[in-house]
Amino acid sequence: MKAPYYIFVSCLLCGVAFAQDKGSKLESRIPPAQLRKLVKSRDQAQIELNRANTDTLSPMILNALESEDPLALVKLDQVQVTDGQVGFTVNLSVDKLLRGSVPQKMIVQCYWSRTPWVLRPPLGAQHIKPQVGRRMFGKFATVDKTTLFTGILDLDDPAEAAFLPVAIAALDMDAAAAGSGISSYLGGLSSKNTVVRDLAVYRLVHSKEYPANPLCERAILAQSQNLLSSHKLTERKEAVEWLGQLSNAMELCQIRSCGMPQFQPGPVRLQLQAAIRDKNVAIGDEAFEVLAQFDFNKPENAGYCAEIVPSLRTVERYKQGTQHPIGGSLSVASSCIWARRAGHGHKGTRGKQR
Repeated sequence: MKAPYYIFVSCLLCGVAFAQDKGSKLESRIPPAQLRKLVKSRDQAQIELNRANTDTLSPMILNALESEDPLALVKLDQVQVTDGQVGFTVNLSVDKLLRGSVPQKMIVQCYWSRTPWVLRPPLGAQHIKPQVGRRMFGKFATVDKTTLFTGILDLDDPAEAAFLPVAIAALDMDAAAAGSGISSYLGGLSSKNTVVRDLAVYRLVHSKEYPANPLCERAILAQSQNLLSSHKLTERKEAVEWLGQLSNAMELCQIRSCGMPQFQPGPVRLQLQAAIRDKNVAIGDEAFEVLAQFDFNKPENAGYCAEIVPSLRTVERYKQGTQHPIGGSLSVASSCIWARRAGHGHKGTRGKQR
């Protein structure tokens, strides 16, 4: 008989695990005055984080760099509206190819929204409205034989154009790693450039080769510790996000053998435990959620779910399939694990409501 194995599928709202008609039992146990105090403290902490995090472009740059899609500097030659005010057909010229291969002149589709979001239509929208003559840094992708273009930086806007060297530096790190390997990414971990740092972590964590390298593990943990000790809120949050990537990479290895050396959970857990005590409770909540998710994903929890309420520092385990309402005033996450043996169905979920 084959050994049981487990799969985790991310989602936002998943079946009975997120039923909200009766509200969360965990939250209902909190006296109203204490609940209001908790909600207020989280709102204030998030406002503090938002005030500190004025950089909205680096995450978009990082997302483009993490993909394998071609990247280029382009100029829009012709623009035609094809779908209300959100869909466009664009004739563009490639001024400089930065990665991959595309023709020098292309006809592409793109979508625009003043407030693009991955879960809000139009999907894959850019924040830059297409206009004839506009120059952009962006990426290409092919979907159902249609070439889609997403503008990342408006090069005619000095504030956005100032981020282009950031993207170039990260691309240079990738190019150097093709020849020198791990040393380029290890050096990138301590860069003053956030995008370079985060791309270095992404490459090191998600490569099949590097997690087996003790030097890689020590370097990431040393730099995440430095970031956790920073006086900057954004850098402490960045460290928690790194630790989240590490824990995600290790989760399946807690269920079954990965067949090769992996990162060690002990140091990651210690850093997350320290981050939970961050003076900004929103950062502490995120660290608690990451650690709770990580600790729940074990073979003994197959067939169970976990309600995670970070602001209460509480996790409640319950049998999968039972009615367990979740929701209310506080942020909440949920994980479910289903075991599967040969011939039996299996599904796993992880979700979050904010």
